[in-house]
Amino acid sequence: TLKEDINIGLLLPCNVVVYESETPGQSVVATIDASKMMSVVGDMPAITETANEVTSLLRKALARI
Repeated sequence: TLKEDINIGLLLPCNVVVYESETPGQSVVATIDASKMMSVVGDMPAITETANEVTSLLRKALARI
């Protein structure tokens, strides 16, 4: 994917945010849906495939918490 356009790497949303919720003793772990975020680049199958893979990996990571 990055071979097609190296600057696409700037858009890959892999950030994870962790913060204390309003409920005492509970925390929130959040991340963006990479597939939806990457839809802004248009019809680029390789980028869509990578975004889907990133989304899947982030969901798996969140599920293990």
